[in-house]
Amino acid sequence: MTEFRKAREDESDDIIDFINYVFSEAHEPHDFKKRNPDMYNSDYPFWKDHYVVSEGGRIRATLSVTREQCKHSGIPMTACEVGQVSVHPYHRGKGYMQALMNMAVGDMKKEGVDYAHLSGLRHRYEYFGFSRAECAYRMHITKTNCFHKRGEYTGKLTLDERNNVAYNGECVGRFIGNRAQLDDYRMAADAYAVFLDKKDTHGVDVMVKPYDTVCLRGLEDLCENTALVHTNQVSVYNYQKYIAACLGPRAAAGIAQDGRLTLEIDGQGFEAEVSGVRVSVSDNPEKIPSLSLTRMQAQRLFFSLTEHTLRHDLPRGWFPLTP
Repeated sequence: MTEFRKAREDESDDIIDFINYVFSEAHEPHDFKKRNPDMYNSDYPFWKDHYVVSEGGRIRATLSVTREQCKHSGIPMTACEVGQVSVHPYHRGKGYMQALMNMAVGDMKKEGVDYAHLSGLRHRYEYFGFSRAECAYRMHITKTNCFHKRGEYTGKLTLDERNNVAYNGECVGRFIGNRAQLDDYRMAADAYAVFLDKKDTHGVDVMVKPYDTVCLRGLEDLCENTALVHTNQVSVYNYQKYIAACLGPRAAAGIAQDGRLTLEIDGQGFEAEVSGVRVSVSDNPEKIPSLSLTRMQAQRLFFSLTEHTLRHDLPRGWFPLTP
């Protein structure tokens, strides 16, 4: 008997064994208890997030949907991260991934989720309403860059076990992943020199949001090269909240030009407006829309890295949308 359902608590160990096996077989050795300890090596009931296909009591496919309560531009939103999408290599081609993804998407829509995100192959997940999204500047910084741009802080900065940067015993910044948050970006070259030594690597890619203008300006003169790239895939279920959340940081940074856009997406009409640092997105079914789009057309347009440069009917600086 084949079952398509949410996982049970007594399947917790089997789920970990299954995803470790599938991802190790397809890529490189995986141990999800080490890769994601907050989820798989803690008291968190991760089994509640998992959907499974079970044949005769054995898991043949699974994926997880983890709910996140977050705020973007002060707007509370419910997001879901889809992950660990995996099918046993001997049971592929049976439509198991398609069935689980459709179940998960259906549940997210019914439960009022505002948007979902995942990483994976672009066209595989396009069938389920996901588009490439969440852009960032990828800035590559190397030891050679740091050597040539070294300054007055050379040899005077330290990095503790939590990646806090200190100068003369005082904290002057920290690293979040590979990205430096510094009180003064004139010390960027010297901070990255220490960081790269600690990581024992020649260079790193630093991902910076387009509206993080302080960091962009601070690292532009240091990095070897810069590219605007997509970092994720997103499916939007509540466009009104999502657009407002994405435009907020752009308006605050002075990037989004004042303007108004009247939209109809899958028959729902609303109007987005930027005026200075103020952003509003409101229902407006009465006005004739300047753009009438399906949900997928809207995602492709709003998330595209190039479309906003090719069209003249979109307000400058609004796109690509990214929270």
